[in-house]
Amino acid sequence: MARDYRCLQHDAFDDAGLVALGQTTLGHQVRVNRAYIEADVRVLTGFIEPHFFAGFSGGPKAVLPSLAGAESVFSNHGAAMIGHPNATWGVTDGNPIWEEMREVRSPRGRRSW
Repeated sequence: MARDYRCLQHDAFDDAGLVALGQTTLGHQVRVNRAYIEADVRVLTGFIEPHFFAGFSGGPKAVLPSLAGAESVFSNHGAAMIGHPNATWGVTDGNPIWEEMREVRSPRGRRSW
């Protein structure tokens, strides 16, 4: 039943609710929601559609930016990243925004941490 499950609202500015994971390949510091990292089971929902600078919505965007600390969102969605020529509709290969989001998507099996 639904009452047996916890539903949490993420706060990107709550330092106590975030866990530092280290740096991405691009050198950006990443902090992600503590409850997400510590959970045994994770259920992320969303939809997939072209995104004007991330390539596509959905997928790894369910973690970065959705469950990340504000500074992680700002570095991933910063002017230098958005200004990259591959940061555009439907492009994932070579899109630094998509590739960094993909690197952060799962608390297990990442090469950076």
